[in-house]
Amino acid sequence: MAITKNVRMLMVNDADTAALSLATGSEVATLPLTNVQLPSNSRTFRSLDIAQVQIVMTWQNPVLLSGVALNRINVSDGATWRVEVFSDVAMTTLIHDSLVLQAVQQKNLGELEFLIDPLVSAVVSMKITACDYWFESGIAQAVRITIIDVNNANGFIDIGRIFAGRALQPKINFSYGHKSGWISQTEKRRTAGGSVHAKKKARPRKLSFSLKYLDELDRPHFYNAIQRVGDDTTWYISMFPGVGGQKERQYAMSCMFEILPEIDGAFYNNFKADFTIREA
Repeated sequence: MAITKNVRMLMVNDADTAALSLATGSEVATLPLTNVQLPSNSRTFRSLDIAQVQIVMTWQNPVLLSGVALNRINVSDGATWRVEVFSDVAMTTLIHDSLVLQAVQQKNLGELEFLIDPLVSAVVSMKITACDYWFESGIAQAVRITIIDVNNANGFIDIGRIFAGRALQPKINFSYGHKSGWISQTEKRRTAGGSVHAKKKARPRKLSFSLKYLDELDRPHFYNAIQRVGDDTTWYISMFPGVGGQKERQYAMSCMFEILPEIDGAFYNNFKADFTIREA
């Protein structure tokens, strides 16, 4: 599929079935590389080699790939990464190369705070972020990911999850009326004196949008992917891929379905589905 700026979803995660290895760098014994195949935010992969870490994924049988994402990665604003996709396990035939990319999304020119932000400034200062790379679909058997973060103040690189697979994209993008927000999990208590105390908890993001113009070529791909992941499997979404800046990062995340979509046959050769998802 040709690249467009329509919403992209990595629902079926082929990274979970890949054979993983470190070409450069080492892993902390208690936080091995295989942790990136587990849906657990507390069990991450960790390497102390911030100068360079190279992760290799290989598949015995060819897979169709058009996207790679790293979720919950603790890199500095100056970190870089590179994704190389190969058609063979021996990694002799390169079919896609991202070249060196900024691992942390940078603000667009119009988003910079005049006289406050440097000309190159990260979208938000945060300990954990995500990065993704999209490309035209191709048959692959290996992916090599290179991360360099010599200025990492923590002295180590953590990765929570790796997503890789075929990015689902509708021919016609989601409709106007989409919503983005947060799920409050705060516990509040009022004292006898009238004060309100709150216990801080994580505020996962939530998204809702509608795909109202799926045709018969779109429908089976979305139907099969939704049936496969259900509402108990994490997947990755980018609602505004390629636009850059804060908008792209704020609308991209690892997620789960809150409610499984129903595919509605609206009229001839037209189907629609409502998506409600929450950050995982």
